[in-house]
Amino acid sequence: MQPGSGSFGAKLGLTYLWQNDLFSAGGQTNALIRINDNDRDYKLGNVYDLTGWLAIKTTDYLSFSVRGEANYVDETEGMKTQFNPMMSTTTDPKNSGGFKANMGLGANFLVPGKTLKGLRFGVEVNLPLYQDLNGVQLQNDYALTFGTQYSF
Repeated sequence: MQPGSGSFGAKLGLTYLWQNDLFSAGGQTNALIRINDNDRDYKLGNVYDLTGWLAIKTTDYLSFSVRGEANYVDETEGMKTQFNPMMSTTTDPKNSGGFKANMGLGANFLVPGKTLKGLRFGVEVNLPLYQDLNGVQLQNDYALTFGTQYSF
């Protein structure tokens, strides 16, 4: 388990949102740029994300969405010499990074009424469309996300 990268980084992003009474759409791009090597003399790869979505409101309380996303991660730079890549494939920097493209299908439900006004529930299933990973890595099968949001 690794709680952090051990190095400094800059996270940059830009989001665009468009909506009317029936539809909403948008796009977002993010980059996580690793600035320095950590105290173990390696640096995780930079991460680049691009996503776009379209949602349609079917009732005042229910909407459905489709989302596409692309993710590119650079290879890890450097390696701690005490680790032997022949003993564990995860210690070899050649087994890091790659490209993934996914499609998500989702639904959002806004709780009606005054008592729980502002409470929203969402679900999305994220399916892989394309994966080109460097070296030996596990590919993604699918992801299922449940969320709750409260705004006031």
